[in-house]
Amino acid sequence: VGAAGAAVGPLIGGALLEHFWWGSVFLINVPIMAVVIPVVFVLLPRVEHTTPGKWAVGQALVLIAGIIGVVYGIKASIGATQSLLFAMLVMAAGLALLVLFARQQLRSATPMLD
Repeated sequence: VGAAGAAVGPLIGGALLEHFWWGSVFLINVPIMAVVIPVVFVLLPRVEHTTPGKWAVGQALVLIAGIIGVVYGIKASIGATQSLLFAMLVMAAGLALLVLFARQQLRSATPMLD
C-alpha cells in the first residue's frame, strides 16, 4: 500500500493541481473516508470499558511542559534566537519533566500511556 501510494500519489496530486485549486490535494481523502468510516463501524467489534480511570490533569500538564521544553530547546539552539546555554537549560528542564512523567506513569494504577 505504501509503495502504491508513493507511486500514484504524485501523479494524482499533479493532476489535481493542474486542474483545480491547490487545496484540492487535501480533499482526496474525503471520498476514501466516506467509505472507510461506515465499514469500520460495521466490521469492528464494539469495546466497552468496564473500569473507567480518572484523568490525571497534573500528569498531562507535566507531559505538555516537557515536550514544549524539549522542542523549544532544540529550535532555540538551532535557530540562534537565544543563547546556547539558555537553550540547553530549557531542553534539560524539558527532559527532566519527561523523565518525571515516565516515572509517574510507571507507578500509576491507571496510566495515560500503556
